[in-house]
Amino acid sequence: MSPTKSQQQNQNKPTRRNYTNGVLTAIAALLGVIVLQQANSTGSAGVAAAQVGVVGERTATDDAATGLISAAEQRKSIITELKSVNERLGAIEGALAKGINVKVTSMPAQKPPMEGSNSSK
Repeated sequence: MSPTKSQQQNQNKPTRRNYTNGVLTAIAALLGVIVLQQANSTGSAGVAAAQVGVVGERTATDDAATGLISAAEQRKSIITELKSVNERLGAIEGALAKGINVKVTSMPAQKPPMEGSNSSK
């Protein structure tokens, strides 16, 4: 059985799958080059950057200048804020417990319920 004309044309044309495989291979190769360049450029600099630092104790002025705060000071600040929020919440609870009078000065027009709707269950 001999191949038809359309089958012969399909065999002669590069397939879409081959094109996709070629493009993906090229992308993978380029990504590999980028990774190697990054590894070469930061290999020794990464170690040097990790070793840079201040040896010794930090002072309070250093912390204030850099914006750092100790964990203990941070916890004290959080506790103070929580106490403040707790007092304000207590005042709101007290006001709600006494009751609130509401006076409606204007009310938008209400639509009558539609017949046949199951709004009341």
